[in-house]
Formats: sequence, C-alpha cells, structure tokens
Amino acid sequence: MLRSQSDLTRAHFEPQRETRTRLRLRLARLGQARQLSHLEQIRALRTAVKKAGFSGSPKLSFGPAISVGHESLAEYLDLFLVNQVALERVPETLSPVLPQGYKLLAHRKVPLFFPSLESVLNVADYGIKGSFGEASKQILKDFLKQDKICIEKVKPSGVCETVDLKDLIIRMSLGENDEVRLMIRFGPHKTVKPERIVALGLGLESGSFKVLRKDLFSEVTPGQFLLP
Repeated sequence: MLRSQSDLTRAHFEPQRETRTRLRLRLARLGQARQLSHLEQIRALRTAVKKAGFSGSPKLSFGPAISVGHESLAEYLDLFLVNQVALERVPETLSPVLPQGYKLLAHRKVPLFFPSLESVLNVADYGIKGSFGEASKQILKDFLKQDKICIEKVKPSGVCETVDLKDLIIRMSLGENDEVRLMIRFGPHKTVKPERIVALGLGLESGSFKVLRKDLFSEVTPGQFLLP
C-alpha cells in the first residue's frame, strides 16, 4: 500500500486497550475538497471527529492516500471508540461537522482485530473523464493488446524504475460520456496515477482529465475482490 513516514498515516494501528467499538466510515470527497493533499485531508477529518463530540478522544486510522486534484466516492477511515455507539446516530453526529465537500456515504461496525485499511486495500476503480475523440476506443484496444506496457517511475530517492502496466491493469475501457473506466492494482513499487495511464494509452496530456476514485477493494486471490 501507499505508506507515509508521518505518524498520521501509519499503516498499522494498535487500538487503545479500552477501545470497545471500531467504526468504518466511507466518505465522498467532491468539489473543492479535491484540492486537499492526503495529509491536509487527515487533519481536516481529525478536526471534524473532535467537533462531533465522540467521548474518549477516538483514534483514527485512514485508508490509502489520494492525489491532489482527485475526487472520490471511496475515502475510508476507521474510528476507534472507547464507548459503544448507536449506528443510527452516527450520521446526525458526524455529518454536520464534516469539511465542505465531504459527505458520509456509509458506516458500519467492524471487529477490533481486523487489519488496517491501508494494509489490505490494493485495488482501485476509477472513472477518468476527458475529451477523447472518436478514434480513442480503437487506440485504447491497440494499447491493451501489447504484451508489455512499460512505464518509468522516479522514486523519491531519484532512482528510476520500470513498471509493467500489464501487471497492474485489471480492466480498462472507454464508455459513454467520454469516461475511461480503469480498475488497477496498487501497492509498494507499483503505484501509477490513473491519469498517467490514460494519457499513455490515448496519447493525451494527463492534465486535461477529471479523476474520480469510485471504489477501493482488497484482491484476496487473483480476480476475487472484496469491499472494505
């Protein structure tokens, strides 16, 4: 998974000994919220949880990072609470204090012993919109027929590495309304921004796309995907 050196985004979280409830939240991130970095998003959501008034200073654990400029329907976080909480009261408690552009889409209780979101999520489903043109479907088909689709990535250390996108792309297609649907694996040494893949596949500039993360999954065995 994507990992940060900051304590804010550590992949594994050991809940406090007195933790009694673990809530898993799914949020939308739309509009101006897309301009927040992942760390800015974490700080904003921490502030919202404090304002919500959950007792006992709940701990938070976040899912995989999102890029600046990307919208999302699949921002996940876990709340570790010291008290039991009525699920039906979570929306009325949390929704009024969420930052602008965020919306609570779903929530549920999960076992305390479940692994962290960041450690198990390894597949993302994107919708990428742009002006692709009539020939784009055939161009994309020819692109995906290649035996290898190599792309170079520059690591933070400055070292350049080559990634074969054929190992990462699960599904990629151009549908109605000029939207490319892209389901792709990600993780250590194999994370590539979706707009870069679309740009490579269609020969376009990546800055002209609107990216929406629609879902995140755990690929538990090849081709078997589970929602968080």
